[in-house]
Amino acid sequence: MDRKLVFSHFILAFAIANVMAADKYDRKSNRVDRPDLDKMDKSSMMGREFKSRQVIQVWQKADRMNLAQTKMKDLHRELLRVDGMYHKMKKESTAKQPDNRIKSEKETEMTIQRQIGEIMRKYGMAGGADRDPKMKFDGMHMPFEDRKVAQLWHKAQKSNQFTKQELEELKEELSKHEEKQKDFDQLMAEVHGEDGTKSNNADRFEGKKPEEIRQLRIKEMELKVQHREIAKEFEKISVKTMPKEERGPFTDRRVISLWQEAKKQDYSMDDLEAIMMELKEFEEKIEEHDKAHKASLNAEIKHRSGFKSPVDKMKTNEQKSMYDKAKEMGIGIHHTMKELRHRISQGGKWNEEL
Repeated sequence: MDRKLVFSHFILAFAIANVMAADKYDRKSNRVDRPDLDKMDKSSMMGREFKSRQVIQVWQKADRMNLAQTKMKDLHRELLRVDGMYHKMKKESTAKQPDNRIKSEKETEMTIQRQIGEIMRKYGMAGGADRDPKMKFDGMHMPFEDRKVAQLWHKAQKSNQFTKQELEELKEELSKHEEKQKDFDQLMAEVHGEDGTKSNNADRFEGKKPEEIRQLRIKEMELKVQHREIAKEFEKISVKTMPKEERGPFTDRRVISLWQEAKKQDYSMDDLEAIMMELKEFEEKIEEHDKAHKASLNAEIKHRSGFKSPVDKMKTNEQKSMYDKAKEMGIGIHHTMKELRHRISQGGKWNEEL
């Protein structure tokens, strides 16, 4: 009898433990984990958690402007709120009757645009707010109006790692970059308005003829190519201002971050040499992908520019092949980056099987 009582108690305790564990697992699996922004550095906040294209564009612009890390964290919180609001309103619109759905979707777009406009003004991102012809750093007048360019120039001057001739060459590079950025901002304002938030607005095609829509789409793709080139150019210039012992023999910031991580680990000199060679190969693949992506975009621009009938809108085999190749290379870059970061973080012997 005592044995039966003990056994029944054991079964009851086991059942309760299973129920509690299942409840804990269920609560955990249904919880949406928010990133701990206080433990994140700027490079960790990639904006991948955003779903709205408008919000992603604002985040990318903030990153290009090199906002301070504290500002980026505050901006991140505000954009998460707007992103959540956008998708909640879109879900509510979808549930409405077709007659009311279009009106509701337009109201959603207008609400989100107002919210984003306020955020951009608050963080100095609207229009030419990131330019100042009388900009100063440490009481010194800057020869540049663009804040991120002026910050980079100021950093280079204070670093004491450049000769007078090298500083003059850097100044010329930055001047050319600033002019390109001005031209891009002007074209962006013409196509999408001063703050650039109209680019995700379906109403941008409303009331336009098919030919006008075609020309607008071509301009949007040209903007995409131009923006990518300007961003890559500025990244390469900014890398030049980094101390040589930090950047190593690399020019891509993602590869530099991997190299810096490798040097923090307990690798031998031979292992670091092997890692350096592998990272150089990876950087070459990144450059190949950039070229393939640009070629794919230019092919589509050329294709769209030659539309003469609705049949022409179909992708040609050559164009589709270029697009698929660039896409496949991009996926490969992403996977290789993750794999290298994981391997480097393990330390130990580099050539050992992990």
